[in-house]
Amino acid sequence: MINSKPLSRRTLIKGSGVLLSLPFLEAMVPSSYGQSKSAADIKRLFVVHAHLGFYPDMFWPKETGRDYKLSSSLQPLSQFKDKMTIVQGTSHPGVKGGHGAASRFLSATPSDIGKNGVSFDQVAAEKLGVNTRYTSIEMGESQSINRSGVRLPSWGGQSKVFQRLFVHESAQNIKKLEKKLQEGRSILDLVSAQTKSLQKTVGKYDKEKLDEYYSSVRHVEKQLEKAQDWAHEPPPKVSLKKMKDISAVNNYKAYFETWGELAKLALQTDMTRVLSWGIQMSKPLTSLGFTKDWHGLTHTEKELWGKFDRLLFAEFAKVLHKFETTKDGSSNLLKNTSIIVTSPLGHAGKHTNKNLPALVFGGSFKHGQHLNFKPHNETPTANLYLSLLNGVGIETSKFASSTGTLTGMA
Repeated sequence: MINSKPLSRRTLIKGSGVLLSLPFLEAMVPSSYGQSKSAADIKRLFVVHAHLGFYPDMFWPKETGRDYKLSSSLQPLSQFKDKMTIVQGTSHPGVKGGHGAASRFLSATPSDIGKNGVSFDQVAAEKLGVNTRYTSIEMGESQSINRSGVRLPSWGGQSKVFQRLFVHESAQNIKKLEKKLQEGRSILDLVSAQTKSLQKTVGKYDKEKLDEYYSSVRHVEKQLEKAQDWAHEPPPKVSLKKMKDISAVNNYKAYFETWGELAKLALQTDMTRVLSWGIQMSKPLTSLGFTKDWHGLTHTEKELWGKFDRLLFAEFAKVLHKFETTKDGSSNLLKNTSIIVTSPLGHAGKHTNKNLPALVFGGSFKHGQHLNFKPHNETPTANLYLSLLNGVGIETSKFASSTGTLTGMA
């Protein structure tokens, strides 16, 4: 008889003085996932966002449908053409402000609404992150927003992310961590009690602000609880011993390789099932012949901007190759991960937040096509987000401004 209660990811094998963390097993899948679920059925979400986007004239293919030809910027992705969907013509109703719209483009919350909404990756994290060590991981620049409307902090550079994921702490350090966690819980208990007391004495507006604040406190409290639960489980072993912080300016190829390797390892070892990566490059890539930084290229050097995009996708193709060649259950990591590459800017040089670029890889979607929705900007980008949520098993019929799932994706 098979126990309907799922085996915990924190289950350890003990014996002969050895303590080992179990790998991901089918028994760890909750029965609510369905009787046919297996390790190979575990779905993951990987959101990649480039703040300054791509040069539209060299990014969008001229043809639509399945017989399209890759544009100049997308040529490096030719080996993934049949495993990729290009989505054109969507935008977020009411989201505007040029660069300032970045904080709203994953939540699709209109700019004139004071409190930001939850980003779609965090909606996925609430369900997919229940049984993983980390509910979600934010690499590079973070645009992930929790239910309280608060942006989640970035995990930092490559070395910090690697340290947090794969370096096993000593018993002494674990004790220190537990003490800090307990102190944090005590402080939060006090703050929660004071917040509830204040709510009885203030007006409607202040009550709303206190509700937001209390929600933030509860979010942190849940993180602390989870950290305590996992404190004694050693992280999975990987072949790498350490990782250095590498900027794109110093070594463009190594920048993408290290972040791509971290993304692959984090998902492959089931440390998380929801991952975001904000690509950051703030200085001129002089080693590659660019005298202006990424932002400068978007305003004055259109052809060089397109060349810059081409180099970016050449390196990202290597990240996709890592995923495709990594066995995952009976398939591979690319097939079991829904990946979106997107941006809050349709044209950074003009500071427009319309016709947002989007490339989708992996998952169970009908790939090998260029979907161009006309008239442009009438189809909400949230429709695409809803499709991605449904694609990773989140059963919902609505996200933010969505009017349904995106036609042609499923």
